[in-house]
Amino acid sequence: MPTTITSAGVTFNDTTTLTSATLVANSVGTTQITNGSVTAAKLGTTEQKQIAKAWVNFNGLELYGPSDAALTMSISCNSGSTTGTWTGGWASSYIGVIYKITQINGVTGATLGGVNVSTLGVQIISVVAGVSATFRFLSGTTTSAQSVTGTGSSASGFSYIATGIRSSFNVSSITKVGTGEYTVNFATAMADANYSVLKTDGFRGVGEVGNITSSSFYCVVRANITETLTDTSLVNCIVFGN
Repeated sequence: MPTTITSAGVTFNDTTTLTSATLVANSVGTTQITNGSVTAAKLGTTEQKQIAKAWVNFNGLELYGPSDAALTMSISCNSGSTTGTWTGGWASSYIGVIYKITQINGVTGATLGGVNVSTLGVQIISVVAGVSATFRFLSGTTTSAQSVTGTGSSASGFSYIATGIRSSFNVSSITKVGTGEYTVNFATAMADANYSVLKTDGFRGVGEVGNITSSSFYCVVRANITETLTDTSLVNCIVFGN
């Protein structure tokens, strides 16, 4: 609250003075906003425990790439672009999935159009069914045009893996253990293994979680009627803990 109002401006009890030049109608000056902002250091233990420590939305069907491994595909980009094209047997279910192109022409960690595509990868943003997909680079803008053709194996031009992750916070990757079985790996480890996980999916809505460690946890998806382990395109997990 202001303690002094003069012709020079408004002085607050933290000695911040807002002059008439910095006052904006129906708002507070930027200095006061900065001083009153909420930061992690200002949050108490109780408040911090109420904030999700990690979450992820991923496609459990697409952790390894297009289903036709023998299909000849090409990935290409133009110079000065944030997007590229990937031919192949794509379907709309791939939209949002992130792929890491692990090698190009036998070179591990190579770039595409001058952009690193092995660490952050590319994300599918649109699909022409059965023909091609448009992807966006997750780590920059291209500096050159480039095209490479192959079947997606290391001996045929390029190889790739799919994280399946559409969007996430503090999740580095998803490991597919088996059909309907996944391990969620944290980017930054939890303080301990005593956290809670809520998982939902496209079949039962909720599912089993286990093998909880500070660095990862395991979850499964089961079909509604048969309860057999089943891959699904939609899996969501959220983590709360210390």
